[in-house]
Amino acid sequence: MSEPENITRFNRAVGMTLAVLYEEFPKRITLRVGRVLGLEVNEEDDLLDGSPIPARDGDGNQVTVTYDDLDFALNSVRWLADSGYLLAGQFRGPFFVDDVTLSAKGLELLKCVPSSVDPSASFGDELRTMARSSGQDAMSGLVSTALTTGFRLLVPGA
Repeated sequence: MSEPENITRFNRAVGMTLAVLYEEFPKRITLRVGRVLGLEVNEEDDLLDGSPIPARDGDGNQVTVTYDDLDFALNSVRWLADSGYLLAGQFRGPFFVDDVTLSAKGLELLKCVPSSVDPSASFGDELRTMARSSGQDAMSGLVSTALTTGFRLLVPGA
């Protein structure tokens, strides 16, 4: 049985968020929500009528992004913050989250080494590689494994 589409979208957004923050750690950054989607979004092109917003994908191709896409990504970042995986300041939706970095819990999760991947690579290393190579489909499974591993680390015997 395959995952529901919202879970796949969530896992991709979480994977991209964690990859960005792992690469930037320990800096606190302004996270551009488009980056969570693997896109460069020009916020100045924001059309107040809710029309799709022009963006570029990782290959430089022109695409559009919707407010729903940005809101979904923003809520995925908010879930990570609420769950203690990252520290975040103000959410300036739908485009930005200020003062974001991995929490101690998030960093520990990304330093874990899953048995399903190269034993010399951590979750963080694998996510960074997938984010750079547009491997977002494979990212969903890795994120699911990582979050389950993180849960087991926090709740012994689970």
